[in-house]
Amino acid sequence: MRTIGAAATPATSPLTLSATDLWVRMTHQRWSGTVGQFRVPFSLESLLSSTTLETTERSRIVTAARRDIGAELEWRIPDRLTLQGAVVNGEGPNRAANPDNRMAYFARATVTPVKGLEVGGAFAGYSDSAEVDAQAMYRTTRGVVRAEYIRDRNRRTDVHTVGWYAFAGYFVAARRVELLGRVEQYDPSDQVATDRSTGYLVGLQYFIRGDDFKVMADYEVFREQVVQLENNRGVVQLQVRW
Repeated sequence: MRTIGAAATPATSPLTLSATDLWVRMTHQRWSGTVGQFRVPFSLESLLSSTTLETTERSRIVTAARRDIGAELEWRIPDRLTLQGAVVNGEGPNRAANPDNRMAYFARATVTPVKGLEVGGAFAGYSDSAEVDAQAMYRTTRGVVRAEYIRDRNRRTDVHTVGWYAFAGYFVAARRVELLGRVEQYDPSDQVATDRSTGYLVGLQYFIRGDDFKVMADYEVFREQVVQLENNRGVVQLQVRW
């Protein structure tokens, strides 16, 4: 709960709700339905919680966990197949109003052909753009490999935004130290020949008490298509959750 645009004392604006996730979910056998504000079923990395994400930042093409307000329907065969579809207002989190009266639509399907391997694809349709996503992840007891490709087309400008990443993590000390590596590429516009960038990340996680108490550290080097920028970044992060 918070006030918008008002001094703390005295508060002259009404209290408004600012939520991260706020939903009601009902399940019946293989079906489940969700109504409220939730993560939309699209990007694999955006569906991963920040408390379990291995790196301190998501890939540039993903940037954030997408949330919106609407309804979602899911059908699942455990460890085999998952189908998801959602209709949301397309305005993002904490925005119940829909000024253009147009909805956004999402569809996602994932298949598990063999134990540990998950492959899938997703589609997102907005009033002015459409996105497609191809994704894959493979997990073992000591490692994980994840890759994703996302392409967006703005129908008004015909600009295509493209990005991908490939990530790998491996426990060199069981349940204690995980080494990380990622390569990613991001091209915000196919109509600009000089704006593509590539990032190379190395890092590790040191688990004191699993994901509830851990230290994360990574360093990423970016290489621009033409003019090199001073935008390399190193992050050390202590995470505690309860």
